[in-house]
Amino acid sequence: MWMYVDVWCLVFPVWYDILNDFESFSRGKMY
Repeated sequence: MWMYVDVWCLVFPVWYDILNDFESFSRGKMY
């Protein structure tokens, strides 16, 4: 079980960062 938590802690920040970059990129294209 701890392996899944470890992987989640590694993947989540990266995925969150990608989503934020994508959102700002979409906003930049919109305006």
